[in-house]
Amino acid sequence: MITRINLLPVLLLLLLSCNRNPEAPRAETIDLSGLDTLFHTYMDKGEIAGATALVAQHGEIIYHKSTGYSNLEEKIPLKKDDIFFIALQTKAITSVAVMMLWEEGLFQLDDPLSIYLEEFNNPHLIADFNAADSTYVARTAEKEPTIRHLLTHCSGYPYPGNPDDAIRAAYAKNGIFGGLPDGSTNLEEEMQKLALMPLLHEPGEAYTYGLSTDILGYLVETLSGLSLEEFFRTRIFNPLGMKDSHFRLPESKFARIMPLYADGPESGTLVPRPINTDMFLADKYMFSGGGGLLSTAMDYHIFQQMILNGGVYGETRLLMEETVALMTQNHIGELQSGSLYLQGHADKFGLGFEIISPPGSEHSPLPEGSYGWGGAFGSLYWMDPVNDMSVTLVIQRSGAYQQFRYDFIDEVYKAIP
Repeated sequence: MITRINLLPVLLLLLLSCNRNPEAPRAETIDLSGLDTLFHTYMDKGEIAGATALVAQHGEIIYHKSTGYSNLEEKIPLKKDDIFFIALQTKAITSVAVMMLWEEGLFQLDDPLSIYLEEFNNPHLIADFNAADSTYVARTAEKEPTIRHLLTHCSGYPYPGNPDDAIRAAYAKNGIFGGLPDGSTNLEEEMQKLALMPLLHEPGEAYTYGLSTDILGYLVETLSGLSLEEFFRTRIFNPLGMKDSHFRLPESKFARIMPLYADGPESGTLVPRPINTDMFLADKYMFSGGGGLLSTAMDYHIFQQMILNGGVYGETRLLMEETVALMTQNHIGELQSGSLYLQGHADKFGLGFEIISPPGSEHSPLPEGSYGWGGAFGSLYWMDPVNDMSVTLVIQRSGAYQQFRYDFIDEVYKAIP
């Protein structure tokens, strides 16, 4: 009698062992239980209501937990699939959408924006400002912002709350959008207004974090013929399986929204910021490519893993590997970006991501070449190619959350052998 031996499982194991980087630590050796202690410490101090974190290494999720409450007042436990405002983390998804269209040959990175959005032609700067009535004398800019300038936040289009008095007054007087959608305006209307606003500086001369990515969202709409919402859903979210990522959240998911919190009147207290879900049902909606999306930790992990994998997740490829490599290298030269999630030093910026520079890696556990960004309500993400790792952190609060972010980063890297 002949005994047949199935060698397929053995061959698969051999292939997997050959594909693993022998220099990289195995995921199962990393103990991230220190994150549990960190979260409870900050909850006990009254500085966060709860937190969700997801850490993956070598494509394997090694930590995915929710600690604390989604609703502090009613003591409703935080769940891993609760939905949060990813805010500024929307920018990375918009940047991917732009680069998908770039791969299709619809524009070149150094093309002036006005080739595709005519209303942005002849940009101007403030030459003289009258603080009494917020009027100003304009001078024509020497050059126009390019699409690369927008992707790197060097276009000169700031947020309305910029510290420059003249810019802040001019943007406020014209009601330029700069926060959460409220159902009163849409992307086209806001971009038409923004196109008439002055630049803070000549394009390419400085890094100014601002409304550049909202303009890019409008560019995606113009070039694709789809709303930004439809483009994201059909070209990114559905193909990747990001089932809980939306601009306008469906009513069936309202109960899963994490409330926003702010500092209370006394130290160590938090107060809720009401969320008006009626805005999701409004006829108008501002599809803000710079900060309008809601998502979950798992959905955003899928997006991150696609980037870390070089543009592919499972059987779905959104970008070529060469394009991801282009996006995650320094595109601002000797300029320095601000830093939303590192300890007070400046780094570089790629096409949609902050890039950790050699000096930056000396001030943070994050290795040189890591890239990511954060959200306006304390959320945070990064990809670390050195350790083949992606990390997502979710809290929903405004105010003083930076130290918590720093401690979270430290705790993650303490666990790496």
